[in-house]
Amino acid sequence: MPWVPELGFWTELKPAQLPAAKVLNDFLLRRRTSLVRVPVKERSLEIFGNEKRLDALRSGDHLFGGRLSLQTLGTFVVPPPLPYRPAAAPGRPVLVVENHNSFWSFGEWNQLAKRYAAVVYGAGEAFRCSGAALGQVLREVRASGAEYLRDLDPRGLRIPMEFNRAALPAGPLVAPALPAYRWLLDHGRTRDKAQCADADVDVACRWLDPDLGQRLAALWRAGQWIAQEALGYEQLMAGFMTPPCSIPG
Repeated sequence: MPWVPELGFWTELKPAQLPAAKVLNDFLLRRRTSLVRVPVKERSLEIFGNEKRLDALRSGDHLFGGRLSLQTLGTFVVPPPLPYRPAAAPGRPVLVVENHNSFWSFGEWNQLAKRYAAVVYGAGEAFRCSGAALGQVLREVRASGAEYLRDLDPRGLRIPMEFNRAALPAGPLVAPALPAYRWLLDHGRTRDKAQCADADVDVACRWLDPDLGQRLAALWRAGQWIAQEALGYEQLMAGFMTPPCSIPG
């Protein structure tokens, strides 16, 4: 059986890798000129008769130690979807919040305030790898960009910064929702967390503007933090931010 050029490295594979490589080679011989890009589990089922086999073989977007890309097989990893609640405010940014209670509160408030084109549920740590999903949300609601809000503790700031570092060249980035962070620092209830005192306070200054960053750094040095739930539905409806005067088309 001839080997396709994309698998020209087959002689370097371990014996245990050869069976999967041969199946992929047979697939490419049959389909390489007629591939339509489809999700990885669909392609895996077609090739192996098992929708999970490619996931078990791949590392990121490649197989065999980076030598064969999923793109060559006409497939891609589908990021987990990001739930969002749209509002009639195209042209404005979306707001990403990191727990489902805040998602409800901001989403409900935003139906009247129309400050954001949508409120997005970031789902904690998973948000780091959701760049493609966020890009889809931005396109669907015709948003101008994305803002992010989470607890004012070191972990809450690291996640959006890591999201931005992992973004593809044309992928969306997130910016801090500065009015919300400012409100939390002005009015939020502080809580003790001893490990904040050992945190890298430069993180606060890199994520927020200089004034807010310094204020948050001082809070961490005191071993304290603020939960995002301090800015809840009642506070939002009491006039946290007044509705915009006009909404761009």
